[in-house]
Amino acid sequence: MRIAKRTLMSVAALALLFPLAGQAQGGRDAYTDVRVMVKDLSTNQEIGEIPPGGSFDLPDGAKVRLIMRAYAPGRGADSRPIYPRTTYSEGNPGRGGVRITATNEENANATLELVRLPNNAQRTRSELIRYQISDSEGRIPNNLERGSVTINVVPATATGQVGSSTGSTTARRAEELTRVLYQAILLRDPDQGARGTIDAIERGGYDALVQAAVDIANSDESRVRLYEQSGMTNERRLIALYKNLLGLDPSQVDRSVWVNDLQQLGNGQVANVVDEIVRSERFRSRYSLNAAY
Repeated sequence: MRIAKRTLMSVAALALLFPLAGQAQGGRDAYTDVRVMVKDLSTNQEIGEIPPGGSFDLPDGAKVRLIMRAYAPGRGADSRPIYPRTTYSEGNPGRGGVRITATNEENANATLELVRLPNNAQRTRSELIRYQISDSEGRIPNNLERGSVTINVVPATATGQVGSSTGSTTARRAEELTRVLYQAILLRDPDQGARGTIDAIERGGYDALVQAAVDIANSDESRVRLYEQSGMTNERRLIALYKNLLGLDPSQVDRSVWVNDLQQLGNGQVANVVDEIVRSERFRSRYSLNAAY
């Protein structure tokens, strides 16, 4: 089964093919996927995870905790995350609507308070939160140690509870996943024409997401117009697919998988590659697409 191949190479194989990979990836204990978990402090429940560069909607007045998690793919029962030492900082200290009120570097977390807007202010604000991971054991690749996430502050709902509306939470997830598909397959952000895809994923969950990914891959833009752009190559497209959908650099992918996927792109079979990736366990785990979604 091809999906089973979509794992990191063994360390021994990586050492043979890429002599420097051990250093770049932190040796045998490399954790090649980081995400920021969001916990609602009013209920003490986890309400989502944010990939590097991603965004998350929260109502004004909320109080949440951000917790850095790092995952090691392909470890089976040992795939539980670690919590590397992490510091956080505000993108606009003292000026934004999101305040870091407490931090615990050793526990990889920061407490955020979202300033409540006046009753007559219904605008949405976006605030950047930067993070810096410090891992003396070399388990985190250098390119993942520094990054940021965006908190979108929206007017509070009538209940005033974080994530209390299942519909709005599902819609937010559908928008996030649609953005991921567009960036991976079309190398751009969604436009107004993506509304149908968002609605389909919101209604149909994971199965609808797989179908949406295949439909985007089979679109005229994907098969024809994208290649009219200057400098567009199949190698560049494959890098975008691995990075956005799996969180992997090319050096972290089994060479036989890379060669096979590149050959499929050359044969115009981008939909086949996309279908296999979004059905893989790594993709589902990266975006928390479990049976509940």
